[in-house]
Amino acid sequence: MTALEKAARPIHIAPLETGNGLLPPATAIDFDLLTHLGTILKTLGHPVRLQIIQYLALGEQWVSHIQAHIGLSQPATSQQLRIMADSSILDRRREGNLVHYWVANDFIWKILDYMETLSARRSSSQWSLKQIGVKSEEDLP
Repeated sequence: MTALEKAARPIHIAPLETGNGLLPPATAIDFDLLTHLGTILKTLGHPVRLQIIQYLALGEQWVSHIQAHIGLSQPATSQQLRIMADSSILDRRREGNLVHYWVANDFIWKILDYMETLSARRSSSQWSLKQIGVKSEEDLP
């Protein structure tokens, strides 16, 4: 089982006490899993990489097609693809001189869907301190 597959499986965790009553309870997650998830999120935090993943939503693509879509040079495109493949976000296969890339795991789509939902809530003012029980900034620890 790859680290990404491990990250995609359901996690059963016990709530921890936060102590201040202002924030929702935290949860305990394996440190190695958190480290891997942090790497994935950091890698996804680059706008060019997100643009590549959006294009890969159409399915498996050759490097030359990805390059044409994002408008970067071949070396720059290959570097971004390699970074995502090294983080288990993308997978690849070689066919002669051509290299095909695709999103390695549906878990990536779930992450992006969740990020889009959070962004929409934030944009529509549905995400506020009051929703998590904080009446004013003075109440924050």
